[in-house]
Amino acid sequence: MKKVLGLLITFSAIFVQQSYGTTDGTEPGQAESVQIEEGAQAEKDAQLSSIEQWLVNQDIIQMYSTASEGEMPLEPWDMQADLKARGVTVLLSSIGYDGLRYALEDREDVNAPTINVVSIPVEFYEQVKELGFRLCKELQEEGGECHALSYTELMTGKSPFTTSIYKSAEQKQCHPGSGVTVQAMEHELMEAEIMVYQRYRAYNGMRRDFSCRENTADINVYIIEMSRLAEAMSMGYRECAWLEMIGGGACHPLPKN
Repeated sequence: MKKVLGLLITFSAIFVQQSYGTTDGTEPGQAESVQIEEGAQAEKDAQLSSIEQWLVNQDIIQMYSTASEGEMPLEPWDMQADLKARGVTVLLSSIGYDGLRYALEDREDVNAPTINVVSIPVEFYEQVKELGFRLCKELQEEGGECHALSYTELMTGKSPFTTSIYKSAEQKQCHPGSGVTVQAMEHELMEAEIMVYQRYRAYNGMRRDFSCRENTADINVYIIEMSRLAEAMSMGYRECAWLEMIGGGACHPLPKN
């Protein structure tokens, strides 16, 4: 008899719970919604925790900001100047696309960059994050990529295997033979294990005021793999295509003596 009474009480409790809601006072549908929200928050917290753990082991990080719909990102040097004015050390600044709106193989859209990308020391993470930037690592986890575009890609719409870079030869006006030779400057690229396919002394095509204390327009030019461009730029080199973009310049080879 006791067993029968026990079973009746159990079935009655189940019937009441199904009829009037859960034991904590919430409706069944509400309970499911709460569980989904709690699960999503737990997943978000776990992802945030993994990002924080990842940051601990980083010295330099890449972050990006997205341009408003229909607008172009800031010029790399403008973005760099803006962050430097806020006290942020910027090691490299470029523009590119996020890989979400444009597939990497779709080179027709290469002239439509959507993001600014900056490389900064990790200690500036919180400061730059407050300015609306996100980690490129977060973008990668969402299926995108901080694909920085070179000036060659922006001008041609293609992603070539090699690109031409240059740096001032530091030759002073009124002092022929001064400055750094092409061979000597190549050593710093070799030390960084950047392969040089061709090198030559050139003239940048930009007008300069005459002053014996100023450098000439002589530059040292090197052809390297496109994949090493960002590293070379962090060493003070620029793409020859940049001279063409700012107007009137180019890496014109000087005649050999």
